[in-house]
Amino acid sequence: MTPDDLPAEIGRESGGMTVRFLASERDAELGQELGLDAGRLLHALRRHKWNVTATAQELEICRATVYRQMKRYGITAPNRL
Repeated sequence: MTPDDLPAEIGRESGGMTVRFLASERDAELGQELGLDAGRLLHALRRHKWNVTATAQELEICRATVYRQMKRYGITAPNRL
């Protein structure tokens, strides 16, 4: 994908910055669709002592989604610092 592939209202001269911003907006929308935000995910992980399987079960999402959301929100388990 190149800047020329973007719609005119986004602007071709802004380059990758706009694309990253739009991706962040989409991430936020996805989190809202799941009813999941960084705080809720972090609290669930702490309650379950960073057990991703238990967290996923509580939040009624799959484990892969927990890992994706952790990466998206920059959440790192304390033992992985």
